[in-house]
Amino acid sequence: MHEDEDTKIILEKRYSRKITGCMLFVLPVAWLVTGLVGPPAYLVGAVFYGLLFLALLGKYIFKDLSDSENIVITSVGVHLGEGFGSIKIDWRDLGELYTKTHTSSHSSSSGHGEVVVETDVIYHETKGSDQDEHTHTIDFSQWGGRFVKDHMAFYTAARVIEMFKKLRDTTSVKERLELIKNGKGMSIAEYKENLQVPFWNRPYLTCYDCGSELRYNTKLPQSKRTCPSCGSKEISEPIKIFPDKQA
Repeated sequence: MHEDEDTKIILEKRYSRKITGCMLFVLPVAWLVTGLVGPPAYLVGAVFYGLLFLALLGKYIFKDLSDSENIVITSVGVHLGEGFGSIKIDWRDLGELYTKTHTSSHSSSSGHGEVVVETDVIYHETKGSDQDEHTHTIDFSQWGGRFVKDHMAFYTAARVIEMFKKLRDTTSVKERLELIKNGKGMSIAEYKENLQVPFWNRPYLTCYDCGSELRYNTKLPQSKRTCPSCGSKEISEPIKIFPDKQA
């Protein structure tokens, strides 16, 4: 990893990538099931599911895969990507912070009913050149939070506000760099290496401190399990679906 990457946290929308993977599995299965009606249904299903995939790809996934809405946290300040207007905010100019969840609705793609979307929005005040306070907003996430690029740390809007406040309230660059280093979580490479165990020994568990839902190696004793996102040991207990194999 390059040295400059060690001195910053890049928050990205990673959930859309998981959704893409799920769609690439679910839609072909749905197409095959549709085809059981009769041979003509294969063509109709291919067109319908193909258009559905492209519509979702264009509306949500391409946007999330882009770096334009990444949030970059450094020891100097926070940089909001092109999607936010390429705004740079010095920690010394950052004022009050709070978050709200905005609810909106729009017609579903099928034309029947409405789809409700909840967006976590961060409000932050900054000092302008006139020294007056200006309030800005960040549409943080519609998926509950963001992940740190190349790492497993998961940030809800509340957690990122807590990080912003810590970086704002300390004047020591060394302390800020330490906060950034400790705020990345486990690297993706290490996370995958730790999961080289059978499927039933790597269930999804919830961290009560940061709210992340990640896979854990249950071959490790509970005392040695730590959250890949925040390092906490406050983790939910696994449900034993295969008790003989999970023992």
